[in-house]
Amino acid sequence: MTLIYFLIVIGVLVFVHELGHFIMAKRAGVRVEKFSLGMGPKVWGFKKGDTEYVLSWLPLGGYVKMAGENPDEEPTGASDEFQSKTVWQRAKIAATGPLTNIVLAFLVMPLVFMVGTYSEGPAKVGFVEKGSPAERAGFVAGDVIETVNGRSISDWTKALSLIAVNPDTDITVAVDRQGAKKDLVLRPETATELRIGTSGLIPDMPAEIGRMKPGFPAEKAGIKVNDRIIAVDGKTIYHWNQFSSLVRDSKGKTLVLAIERSGKRSTIKVTPKEDGGGT
Repeated sequence: MTLIYFLIVIGVLVFVHELGHFIMAKRAGVRVEKFSLGMGPKVWGFKKGDTEYVLSWLPLGGYVKMAGENPDEEPTGASDEFQSKTVWQRAKIAATGPLTNIVLAFLVMPLVFMVGTYSEGPAKVGFVEKGSPAERAGFVAGDVIETVNGRSISDWTKALSLIAVNPDTDITVAVDRQGAKKDLVLRPETATELRIGTSGLIPDMPAEIGRMKPGFPAEKAGIKVNDRIIAVDGKTIYHWNQFSSLVRDSKGKTLVLAIERSGKRSTIKVTPKEDGGGT
């Protein structure tokens, strides 16, 4: 799926880029012989007017072929050739491709931000950094932030924004802790010269196994890729950092992991070993 998404994004960027060249060439009166999305042999295409529109088999590029643009070809002097246009016209044709990509970025990024904001879900704390303002305020993993200074919080973007704009200032944060309501006083520390508040609160990120080192305790214990660590010795896991800390602090002690695999839960015992790279 990653490869498919990559090809889709590349395809959109290439199409918009070449479309910019194409439109400006047409406006300047240049004859466009071919508009190809993709490189290599043609897969499908049709011709309309002077231009052949083509889909090619390698989706990692594209091009607009204009009459008389190749300096190695002998120009005929026709008015609709690229070389017959003024320097300013040719410069605009060359520059419009990159400019359309910049315009696309300005149009798309606000949409990406909006989608990301509304897809985040509740502002659940996944991990609290040691020695941070959040730890001193009493936050624990699993807390769900409901309000900051009385303002309702629907997602992490809003929570972190309010924390960022209140450096070195006491703010009241209402959280839901396993059904119990608590008010915590958080004083964000100033970070960077821009005076941005930071708290040490890290969003929830499930401890899901992405890969394992062969021969390490995790593999020997029967843990598999895509397993999700739900708890360690009965302690609920909300974030990878939390899980990693418990493993590091175990000092070789056998741990009982509650895992979820394909919707089913089970327990596995694993004894970590010190290696600096895996468990």
